[in-house]
Amino acid sequence: VILPIKESWPGEDGAPEWVVPKGMPLSSRRILFLHGGGYESYSPSDPYRPLTTRLAAVTGLPVLALDYRLMPAHPFPSPLRDALFALDWIWSHGPPIENVGAATHPPTAEFSAAPADAVYVVGDSAGGGLALCLIAAIALKELAPGVPLPIHPPPPTALALLSPWNDLTASLESYHTRRWAPK
Repeated sequence: VILPIKESWPGEDGAPEWVVPKGMPLSSRRILFLHGGGYESYSPSDPYRPLTTRLAAVTGLPVLALDYRLMPAHPFPSPLRDALFALDWIWSHGPPIENVGAATHPPTAEFSAAPADAVYVVGDSAGGGLALCLIAAIALKELAPGVPLPIHPPPPTALALLSPWNDLTASLESYHTRRWAPK
């Protein structure tokens, strides 16, 4: 079940969505999904809806698919700010608990205010790089060198990275040879 977040989302931009496994009881564990697209394209509802719905169905957990701000209109650290905000938010907000599985869209329920027991961050491609950046920012307590974090969310319970884009310079050997070469 796709539950778009519109008016109630306190984030700075975009409209994230909850993907809730149909017919499964809501869990106090949650997944935050960060999509790919080179930081300049896509959203959770573009080519990523099949992945997020499958992720929710297989894990039995609700997935918050973040629509972070994109470049060039919103350069770094905008996506990182949005990811930090979403991580902080998901620890204390679950998906709407009423009308889940109902035919009415959008649901009328308020967000579940129950705190999470665990939050897993899943990132694909640029979203995987953003997940690594998120962890580094929390560990270093900096948004960027010399720039303190605007908020201090609890760290995620675990990360799952799908082909993370972590070399933005595209200068490693694999970019030219297309093969992995251990040193």
